[in-house]
Amino acid sequence: MKKMTTRTWVLMGLMTAISIILTRFLSFSPTNSLRFSLGQAPIILTGIWLGPIPAVLVGMVSDILGVFLASGGGWIPFLTLAPMLVGLYSGLMARFYMQNKFVLSLLIAIPINFLVRGLYFSYALSVAYDAVFSAILTWRLVQCAILTVAETVVIYLLLKSPAAQIATEQKSAGR
Repeated sequence: MKKMTTRTWVLMGLMTAISIILTRFLSFSPTNSLRFSLGQAPIILTGIWLGPIPAVLVGMVSDILGVFLASGGGWIPFLTLAPMLVGLYSGLMARFYMQNKFVLSLLIAIPINFLVRGLYFSYALSVAYDAVFSAILTWRLVQCAILTVAETVVIYLLLKSPAAQIATEQKSAGR
């Protein structure tokens, strides 16, 4: 693993803060077990830009801090694994797919990410709240379909923005 620079830690902190804000404050929750937010986008971007380990850390810290800062319930440790999986998968897929076709990799990686996360999180919620897995899974798959489209568009636009292009050029130049 490469040494983490100050720039890496600052970017990780920024992505953690953005994820908390998007997940806890700028989201729509029609039920207790269903939330529509773009809070996974900063974790996915961290995986693409910095790799799997920083993205796992951003997913973990944003979930733990988000629960303590803005949640009425208590922290359930195995639910924290879901955003950590998002970071791990995003970082690994970015390393693998980004060498090939960018748009195709984005269209493949994000839906698979949401499907894996949706399955795990549905199971974890059913265990944590003693609920019926199939009922939670049905609504979470609908949520995943909607959020897959929204986050794919947002991440694509952010990665193609001029600021992202400049950061990528600086990173490849070794600055």
